[in-house]
Amino acid sequence: MSSRVGEVLLRAKLVDELQVRSAMAKQNQWGGRLAKHIVEMGFAEEGAVADALAKACGLQRINLGMMPKDPSALAKVEVAFAEEKGVFPYALRDNGKTLWVAMADPCDIEVADTIAARCGCRVRTSVAGEREIVASIYRHYRNQMPPGSQGSVSRRPTPNAALEPMDVTDMQGNGLDVPASRPTPAPFPAYASPPVPAAFPVPRAPTPAAVAAARKPTPHPWDPQPRASPTGSSPSPAAAPSAAMPVPAASPARPELPAEVAAAVPPSVAAYLSGLHADLEKTSKVLRGLIELCVSKRIFSNEEIKGVIARLAR
Repeated sequence: MSSRVGEVLLRAKLVDELQVRSAMAKQNQWGGRLAKHIVEMGFAEEGAVADALAKACGLQRINLGMMPKDPSALAKVEVAFAEEKGVFPYALRDNGKTLWVAMADPCDIEVADTIAARCGCRVRTSVAGEREIVASIYRHYRNQMPPGSQGSVSRRPTPNAALEPMDVTDMQGNGLDVPASRPTPAPFPAYASPPVPAAFPVPRAPTPAAVAAARKPTPHPWDPQPRASPTGSSPSPAAAPSAAMPVPAASPARPELPAEVAAAVPPSVAAYLSGLHADLEKTSKVLRGLIELCVSKRIFSNEEIKGVIARLAR
């Protein structure tokens, strides 16, 4: 009957298709009635849902809070069955031949047939909200106060709660609108502004002559040099190179910057460049050692190394 309830609420424009699908997914996971999940998820009000179902099924919309207790009607339906199916028997008439039952889901015809078969009388149905039925079961079956009615107030957790009324339920299960107020939150403490950092030193612009002097080309770190054979040993014919093996030379000494350029470079930048030059020298030494090892292990030939160095020097 869940699809029937969803169609009724869609035609009444209380929910949209996405909301119905979300409520049905929750119903498939947790069970229960579709109308209850729609109300609990905040898609529609319980009173509007009950009115729409009553109108679609041609039934009476009843307020159980105004109905007196009828012990003879309560005896016809077990309390466990009433809680499970969301029904409440509120009147037994026609000398015990007709039982009036309020239902949260009037589209579930099988429930009415089951009640008629169990009590042996004709069953007439009407529509009530899910919470109204639960409240009536607590009051008339268990002689207890409904949950949330013993001085407790429920408030919807909405951002504009200070502008909305609170939901208060009276002894008969009726909803009362009571203006709500929310205490004004304390203002956030003022934080001190962060300290202003010291001004970064601005380097002076170098002169054109200093820039031209700094752009002079420097020697390439790779300088092909002939490698001398070890003393007292003669290379084997297979390992004899056709020409002198190029070995990267040591890194040239770092040229000194002109006085104008050096004066314009901040100390932090000068220290960074000095460390970078030292790292490049270490890298050059490592590469020289790797090339010597590869040549000694016959991994590369002299011609291959010369070709690589020539391509890098272009």
